[in-house]
This record gives sequence, C-alpha cells and structure tokens, in this order.
Amino acid sequence: MIKEALQYVVNLGKTETIEIEGRVYSTSQIMPVKQPETVPLCISTLSSLVQYIKTDFDKVALNPKNPLVIHVVSPTLVKAFTPFYGEFKQRDLLLEVSPVLPTLRFGEYKSQEQFVIEMQSKFVDTQDKPLLLQLAGNLKDEMIRTMEDDGVSQVATVKAGVAKVADVVVPNPVTLAPYRTFLEVDQPASKFIFRIKEGGQLALFEADGGAWQHEAISNIKKYLENEVSSRNIVILS
Repeated sequence: MIKEALQYVVNLGKTETIEIEGRVYSTSQIMPVKQPETVPLCISTLSSLVQYIKTDFDKVALNPKNPLVIHVVSPTLVKAFTPFYGEFKQRDLLLEVSPVLPTLRFGEYKSQEQFVIEMQSKFVDTQDKPLLLQLAGNLKDEMIRTMEDDGVSQVATVKAGVAKVADVVVPNPVTLAPYRTFLEVDQPASKFIFRIKEGGQLALFEADGGAWQHEAISNIKKYLENEVSSRNIVILS
C-alpha cells in the first residue's frame, strides 16, 4: 500500500502531452521562469517624476536603445514603465504617481457654512467663485420656501444690507475649477449646476460629462513634454 502511494506521488511529477481531437494538451500546467520584477516607487508629485528622469536614478531614462515609457493614465495617475525585455517580453513598472488632493463630493447638499468653507479651500479662483460665495454667505434660510424654481434657474432671497433683502437669480450653470489633478498643472475649469433647497442646503452637480478629465490629461502630458523632452522618453495619454 505504501509502495503504491509513493509510486503515485512520483507519477504526479511527470508531464506528458496527449492529443484529443487533433489538439495537443499537457497533463500539467507549465509556468515560465521569468526574471524578478521590480517594486515600483509611489510618489505624489510630477516634479518628483521629472527629477527621477533627469537624474536617471535607475539608469533607464537615458538608454538610447530602450526608451522609458510614461503613461498618463488619468488626471490622478501617471505610471513609468521600462520597455519590453527578456524572452517573455516583460515590462517593469518603475513609478506610480498620484497627487494628494482634497476630497470632493459633488451631488450632495451641504450647509451654508460647509459649502462656503469648501469653496474657499478646494477651488481655484474663477469668475463665478466670488458670486457663489456671496450668494451662499448671504442666503436667508426663512425665504427659501418661497423661492422661484423653473427647473433651470432659481430666484433666491438674500441679505442685501442691514435689515434689507433682495431677490437674485441663482446663476446656472457656473464655471468652477476644483483641485482635481496634479498641482503642477492648471486645474481644468468645468460647468456645474448650482442648486438650493429648504434648510439652507446647497449643492453642486457636475455638468460637463467628464470633459475636464481629457483637458487635465492633456495638461499633464504637455507639462512632462516641456520638462523632460527627450527622444529616449515616450509619453502616452
């Protein structure tokens, strides 16, 4: 019994090929023996990526035969790869770059105070930003119930001075530029729908279909092209 069991174990290590209906199959899975893969560095700024390339820290960026590949994956992710190498066409991921950005939640109603704080701290100055701040800061909660709303624009009552009120048309859409990509490049502006509801709740809804992402990716690519222009570096987006 023991002898038969040992013989079975020995036979498990044998790999054979068999043919079934004209197709050749292996009795065991064969795995390629590849070269060890690198562990990518994780950084948060494009300037660090530029410094890595210019110093040629890992001796790959200035190799004339094997260009470094930079892939702008999204507004918040850039990757640096080596070209193919070895018999199994391996490609090493050298760096992953992701910016540290404030949390943005659109489509959620917020209090006047929270809305104003986020507008001040998470948005680049644009023409419509001061208008929204003024409106949000002077909105009279008790008058929101009588606010006019035709589904496109709203008319809200705000404080116009000491003991005075005035009706203003809520602007829609508004053009704003939140911090949504790397700080080394211009933050793309896009359209937002600004809405108000009872209780002094304010919200912004994205209204550009994500077009800002294409602009951000283009800005990142242009920045890298200007900083590390070289025939040995391929930048993809």
